[in-house]
Amino acid sequence: MTSEESKRDQSETYWHDFLSTGEYSKNRRFRNLFAKIPTDPRCKVCNAPYHGVGSPLMRVLGRTPSNLTPDLCNW
Repeated sequence: MTSEESKRDQSETYWHDFLSTGEYSKNRRFRNLFAKIPTDPRCKVCNAPYHGVGSPLMRVLGRTPSNLTPDLCNW
């Protein structure tokens, strides 16, 4: 199996898990961690807060509201 096929398989597995169950183990960990930071509004996918105490940290991590869909972050 070539590295390109391996990457494709990993990508397909990720999206299958994410879209079919609504959860992915890595995403679940981030959602749980970000949920402990008190504030709203949040990203609908990763739960990153956009305002309040956690917003400076989220901006450093690149998790700001998307210009196209503000309910989701740029991540």
